[in-house]
Amino acid sequence: MNHPRPQFLHFADVEAAGNAAAHEIARTLIDAVEARSTATLVLAGGSTPRSIHARLADHESSPPVPWHLVHLFWGDERCVPPDDEAGNYAMARSSLLDRIEIPPGNVHRIRGELRPSDAAARYDADLRRHFGDGRPPAFDCVMLGMGADGHTASLFPGDPLSDETERWVGTSDGLNASPPVPRVSLTLPILNAARKVVFVVSGAAKRRVVSEIEEQAEGFRRYPAARVRCPGSTLWFVAADS
Repeated sequence: MNHPRPQFLHFADVEAAGNAAAHEIARTLIDAVEARSTATLVLAGGSTPRSIHARLADHESSPPVPWHLVHLFWGDERCVPPDDEAGNYAMARSSLLDRIEIPPGNVHRIRGELRPSDAAARYDADLRRHFGDGRPPAFDCVMLGMGADGHTASLFPGDPLSDETERWVGTSDGLNASPPVPRVSLTLPILNAARKVVFVVSGAAKRRVVSEIEEQAEGFRRYPAARVRCPGSTLWFVAADS
């Protein structure tokens, strides 16, 4: 299936990019609730998503999201306990979950405290139970970042998981990641089934990779982030320092 080319939106700084991304995410969730009485959002890890979470939780910074009708998922997780500050869940809890009113049953975390294979199996089962029809879930919005090596979620260049075509959830040994711990991640087939994907990228170290992906330079598809293209819209919010 040929999905639309990604759109690259450039901003003066990371604050402007984050504000615009938060507004886009909030509007997408509100529209989904109006259309289907519920919404799904996949959260990302890293420092930039932390500030976006804060904007989403602040009604003065973005349209108010009806969080009681939103189900939260994660694009990936490090295999650490839920209170470990290195984990994506712990970051989201402090920056978003503790600041909004959302039913506990609407929070679908990856259980990083388990063995990687068990955590992946539990998450896969949770997805299938929630979406129910056996088809890859069409998340309303997926928030992603990108590393300087072009990875996104825990899909790293050269890792077999980045070439997965069947499984919804897989594991990575994380040896080339920081910190070097095993990880559980959604796969490209799931990311590419979303209704909307929002990348937020900042940092000078990522400038070359962003340019290659935007210009579709030779070999750009070796970056897992470049292979994320959903049937709705794939939006890149890029700060000028990247």
